[in-house]
Amino acid sequence: MSKKETNNIKCVDYSRDHNETIPIYNYVRGPNTLTFQENTDVILERVLEVPSSQAIWYPWGIAFRSVFWYRVFAIFVHVIPGALLDIGFVIKGNSPMLINIYRKIDKYMIAMKYFTGFNWNFDNRNCMSLYQSLTPEDKEIFYFDSNSYDWRDYLRNSVDGARIYIFKESPDTIPAGKSRLMK
Repeated sequence: MSKKETNNIKCVDYSRDHNETIPIYNYVRGPNTLTFQENTDVILERVLEVPSSQAIWYPWGIAFRSVFWYRVFAIFVHVIPGALLDIGFVIKGNSPMLINIYRKIDKYMIAMKYFTGFNWNFDNRNCMSLYQSLTPEDKEIFYFDSNSYDWRDYLRNSVDGARIYIFKESPDTIPAGKSRLMK
């Protein structure tokens, strides 16, 4: 949870009358929102700037509206190449791994379909009204204005964090990743 989100929660609790109905406070993007495609573009741009030294393919993506066409695509781009490479691993005496990785990716992609396949509109007026009701001093201490949030920077930092904490790659492997990407 970010400092802004924590500050928002503290202010919500402080501001409400404990006998009233609890209003909904959506701490979400303001008017500077990015589209799904813009999110994808920012993430892909950052992945190309700090590529994984473990990457097998050049990073790219296509958005599908249909699960059927996604599955057809996945067979030709993930399953068949992954199975062939896994056969090569077994021949060399190593354990197969790509099909298992692609199963996880596929499971994630199908789970995300519901959330990425629709436009979601969340009202952040309560949250912004709460922020506007703070004194200037409180705004400095409990800053949480989501309208000024730099979502591109957030996405870039998310890629960096995933690289370090999920894929366990330190920043000193970036040159090796770039070298691998150019092959």
